[in-house]
Amino acid sequence: MQTADGVAHEIDALFTAPVPQLQLAFADGLGLARADQPGAPLAVDVLGATSHPRVWAAGNVVAPYGNVPLSMGQGSMAGAAINAALVQADAADAMA
Repeated sequence: MQTADGVAHEIDALFTAPVPQLQLAFADGLGLARADQPGAPLAVDVLGATSHPRVWAAGNVVAPYGNVPLSMGQGSMAGAAINAALVQADAADAMA
């Protein structure tokens, strides 16, 4: 590798830290809040709830550097939260 000043350096490996480029145009119409992090992922609470009362998110749209097991855990929590919200809505309708 040669630097801008012309000095050559022998290297065996090169590590980079790219900024994630999230493709979230599909959610733009919902006006979801974004986190102030690289890639501007969706902002969620610990259960995956977004700024919209009926939208949850998990995986790389909320944790761009996450791996599959992390995404699976987030998805599980979001799924449980969605189920709880639906049960709560059904109970409220039944009581009305």
